[in-house]
Amino acid sequence: MRMLGRYLKSRRWAALLIAVCAALLWALYGLYYAESGPAVYTLIVVGSVTAVAAALDFHAYRRRFWELSHLTELAGRFSGELPQVSDPLLAQALALTGAVEQRRRREAAAAAEAAARARLYYTQWSHQVKTPLAALSLLLRDETPDAEAMGREVLRLEQYVDMALQYQRLEAAENDLAFRRCDAGALVRGAVRRLSPLFIGKQIRPVLGDLDRAVLTDGKWLGFVLEQVLTNAVKYTPAGGSVRLDFQDEATLTVTDTGIGIPPEDLPRVFEWGYTGAAGRLDQRATGIGLALCKRTMDMLGHRIALESAPGRGTKVLLDLSRQAVGIK
Repeated sequence: MRMLGRYLKSRRWAALLIAVCAALLWALYGLYYAESGPAVYTLIVVGSVTAVAAALDFHAYRRRFWELSHLTELAGRFSGELPQVSDPLLAQALALTGAVEQRRRREAAAAAEAAARARLYYTQWSHQVKTPLAALSLLLRDETPDAEAMGREVLRLEQYVDMALQYQRLEAAENDLAFRRCDAGALVRGAVRRLSPLFIGKQIRPVLGDLDRAVLTDGKWLGFVLEQVLTNAVKYTPAGGSVRLDFQDEATLTVTDTGIGIPPEDLPRVFEWGYTGAAGRLDQRATGIGLALCKRTMDMLGHRIALESAPGRGTKVLLDLSRQAVGIK
């Protein structure tokens, strides 16, 4: 009876239409015939045909209902392919359900991958932070602590905190982008000034070329990329070396160091998440995350980043800042 009730509810508009048609038929017969016999006979015939059609329709409805119930039970038992069905509408509903399930699985896989990446990042980040903290602890034990050395370690701590914040913003996909015409020279000089303790500590000379360019970008995010690239340049350049910043063309900013360089086999993977390469393995503090964050940030900004390097010949980082002139404030 419950299924019959569901069926009648699903066909209520059809039943209403049949009732309206029967009422119109009775009215029309009443206009042309004094007796009601023809109208009664006609309604009996139409009603009988309707009842047979309704019975057949109810049988098909019940078959589809039980077939769908069976498929639902099978879906709860295993994750393989469901059996084929003969009803076209039911097959279409199953196809839609399958598409929704595939999308759910993709989103679940992406969420699991993001969670694993976050666990890896914060595990490595916690190990990174311990190094400057340990150095500060040793420096504070001296009767006359080295202020410059302490300043470098504090700067490293600030950089690690900035990286964590930038990582969270990228993962949350809630990027507060504000594209405008920025002075590339001012962005570069600001990054070099902020990292000056690192340059001074290793006696590395920053060389600034012709940086008089206006680029369409988000200054805050591009500044983060510049600081990461410059930090790597200082880290892997021997004391007394240099880092040159210049424009290769109207839109390509280059950062060229005189450091140890990168082996050819490592170059294709330098932007992979967690990949450190030969140079990174020599530096126990390297996590292989800085350049990966730079790549994701540049992609988000609509820019491009590439590296040219060879062992013993230094590294050139190319920041292609070209993009369509949209969103200018």
